[in-house]
Amino acid sequence: MSKSILLAAVLMVSVANAQETQFKWSGGLEVKYESTGNYDHNDSASDRENDFVQTTRLALDIVRSENLFGKIVLRNVALWGDVQAITGSETAYKTQTQTSNLLLVEEAYGVWKMNDVSTLQFGRGSFELANGELVSRAGNGGYTPISFDGALLSNEFDALRFSVFGVRAVDESFNATEGATAVVVGNSDAHFLGGVVDLKNIPEFLNKVNIHYVLAKANSATTNEVAQPIVKNDRQWIGLSVGGEMGAFDYAAAYENFTGNITFGGVERDREGDMFNVEAGFNMPEVKGLRIGVAYHQSSGDKDGGATTTDSKAYDSFNYDQEKYTGRMGIARWGNGLAGTNALVGTGLTAMAVKVKMVPMDDLTVMLDYYMFTETEKSGTDDEIGNEIDLTIQKKYANGFKTSLEYGMFMPGDDVVGGGDDSAERIMASAGFDF
Repeated sequence: MSKSILLAAVLMVSVANAQETQFKWSGGLEVKYESTGNYDHNDSASDRENDFVQTTRLALDIVRSENLFGKIVLRNVALWGDVQAITGSETAYKTQTQTSNLLLVEEAYGVWKMNDVSTLQFGRGSFELANGELVSRAGNGGYTPISFDGALLSNEFDALRFSVFGVRAVDESFNATEGATAVVVGNSDAHFLGGVVDLKNIPEFLNKVNIHYVLAKANSATTNEVAQPIVKNDRQWIGLSVGGEMGAFDYAAAYENFTGNITFGGVERDREGDMFNVEAGFNMPEVKGLRIGVAYHQSSGDKDGGATTTDSKAYDSFNYDQEKYTGRMGIARWGNGLAGTNALVGTGLTAMAVKVKMVPMDDLTVMLDYYMFTETEKSGTDDEIGNEIDLTIQKKYANGFKTSLEYGMFMPGDDVVGGGDDSAERIMASAGFDF
């Protein structure tokens, strides 16, 4: 009898606590068909892939009180018909392969509003710094999420918002030594720290002024750079990002100064570089929502990338939003020039772009982007990396259903290595809904 009373009391307390806490579910379901071909730029070798990838996202917002709440986001990525692996990164820095059809924890964090000024967020979450020029939620593309494990302390003042954060990016020692009695050689650990200032009392033609500092440190990593194991890799960025509007014009600009040093094979090498990116657009909402924009980017690099010297001037692009700034095909990269190029042998990237966006009818958006890529530092007889064109058509329906169609073509220049001069292409069609 006493056990029954005790059980009933526990259930009543649980129900009471549940009534105090509010839960709100949301999510989305999307299926993508993606066809890519000729990424080696050589028609004589077949490298076409045709895939169906389903992404299911389930989110839960939890409100315990007006000063304490949290969020949990689960993501499942399933490659139809495949039980192998999807190459991706579930957290910042990690590059291990993720298995298809896993249920990944994209976000799981709590938020504590400590007082009228300070708010603490802790756990796993997505994070974008400024306009995604250095740290972004999108990362370098792919289907697996980019998440950050750590804490963010924000302080709101009348003139500015000041935030500091710390992220544990890699920790392999726990799994390597769990249950073992000996120290495992070659464990990886990496973290990054930062401070961010967002100004508030700014002129009307500005809507964003962001100043930031990021310090990243990695030790005893197993990643290879120039085919040698990294023992230490310290990097830091100091950057400024601004954006605003003036009449029909909008604009954005960013600058990053990068320094660091890397030790591998018993040799320490200094690293330094920088990048700047500017964009401007002219908006004509009365003409089918037309926007015509231009962009220019330049990141530093080396002719030899430091491969034969003790220093490298190749800019490290960290975790920037590649799709937004260097095209949907994922071929050109800030700093590196080309995808797959080692960070220490990058010649830098100089890019110009023209972007056109229209809304010809309600819930229909059409975007056409054209990029021109060259090396900042010419490594051979020619500095032309190539040109890319991306066409995107997005449609939303009254019942919440949405579709998208994308076509991209990359036309390689004379300096592209590893293949011929034939164009690469990508076709992507998606359909799904949010709930």
